[in-house]
Amino acid sequence: MKAATLVGVTASGPSAQRRCELRPAGWFIEQVAVWEPEKALGFELVTCSLPVASLRHDYTLSHAAGATRVNQVMTYQLKYGQLGRALDMVAMRRKWDRGIKAFLAGLKGHVEAGHVTASPI
Repeated sequence: MKAATLVGVTASGPSAQRRCELRPAGWFIEQVAVWEPEKALGFELVTCSLPVASLRHDYTLSHAAGATRVNQVMTYQLKYGQLGRALDMVAMRRKWDRGIKAFLAGLKGHVEAGHVTASPI
């Protein structure tokens, strides 16, 4: 990701939106759909330049043995009907899986390094 900026007047919590600029190209706007501090967080796609018709990420947090477990569920549908389904099977699903795993690994490393701060979204 190149950059993320807040969109609109709501800075955090339900309905807060951000625009994300992607590397090497593309962008999307997402909004907070679920906001339960220390329990759950969900984002849904508002609009984008990608071949994605709908997208939602839901995260749940649970505590066990002095650690926090993060579970993530992503649901999505690509544009272009049958062509979009083929694109998903050939490339998109694997690409997004790698991206989510890298995101969660980065989050884990960030927290373990002691860089815990409040997020604007």
